[in-house]
Parts: sequence; structure tokens; C-alpha cells
Amino acid sequence: MRKLLVPALLGTALVTGLTTGCATLFEETVAASEIETQISAKLAGQLGGPPRSVDCPVDLRGIVGSEIRCELVTASGVDRVVNVKVTSVDGDTVNYDITAPARRPEPTPTGAPNTSTAPIVTRTQVEVEALRQLTPQLDGPPRSVTCPGDLRGEVGVTMECTLHFEDGTSRQITVSVTSVVNTRVFFDIRLGGADG
Repeated sequence: MRKLLVPALLGTALVTGLTTGCATLFEETVAASEIETQISAKLAGQLGGPPRSVDCPVDLRGIVGSEIRCELVTASGVDRVVNVKVTSVDGDTVNYDITAPARRPEPTPTGAPNTSTAPIVTRTQVEVEALRQLTPQLDGPPRSVTCPGDLRGEVGVTMECTLHFEDGTSRQITVSVTSVVNTRVFFDIRLGGADG
């Protein structure tokens, strides 16, 4: 059975709001639903009441440095991003920080130079991995995958790529970074509808 310990509130302003938490794990993850509950409870005072919604896309891996990005809508309807990062692991207990920036960051324009220090998954690596993962799910043999560039290793970053088939048709795929552990980038590949 999982036991979630109440995090202590370290910050008072939303801009620098920082909460720590820990969870005794059944497995080496903290369930997204448990993190959502902690975010809602701990940031409600800073947000003028309980948020309308909190959504964490994946469970938090119990590895120091793992992080996820959750979406929060305040009681007044303002979108916020909440970052959750593992700070330490003691046996099967995971300690993590919850940080809420002042506002949702603006997306980086396509083709803009990467000035961050985040790890990068090269375009070729993403294309090869997409083919490897999607080929068993498809009816016809794919010819190739093309992506517009490298994938920046920051939780929440997405990229649209195109899956090309031998018969000339194509389908869109979405590649989304789900977690980053040191220099390892974990991402999800989702197949979209047929383009034609």
C-alpha cells in the first residue's frame, strides 16, 4: 500500500512557490493522482482557493532528478505549469519538490535555436525510435518517419512528425517528453489520424 506524507510548504509566493513531498512507494513511482492531490492541497492558499483542475500526464519515476510537468487551472481560470522533481530517494520513499512558476511559459518558436542546457534527442534518434515502436501497430509497412528537428529534453516539450507509408499515404505522430533523468530523455509517441 502506498503512503503519501504531507509535503511542507517552503515558499509563499506563487512565483517561487516550492513544496516538498515524499511518498512511500509500492513500486518505483509516485502516482500522478497522488501528486495532483498534493499540488491542489499545497498551492490552494497561494492561488486564491482550490484549483479548478490539476493534471499530471504520467507517474513520477522514483529516480533522483526525474521530473514531470503538470498543468493547473486556478480557481479564476488562469493556466499554470507546475514542475515536480525528485530530490532524493531513501529506500522506497521518494522525496520531491513542487514548483509553480508565475505563468505558463511561452512555447519556443519552431526553428528557434536551442539555448537551453537540456539534453537533446537527435532528429535521427527520434525517427528511428518512432519507426521501431510504431511498426508493430500498423497494418501496412511504413517507409520512413520525418521530424522537423531535434527533440529538446524538457518535460512537456512536444514535436509533430510525419509517418510515411510505401503506398504514398502519411500519418501525423506526436512525440512528447514525459520525463528526464540526468541526460536520459523518456518520450511518448502517439499516432494521429490518416493524412492521405
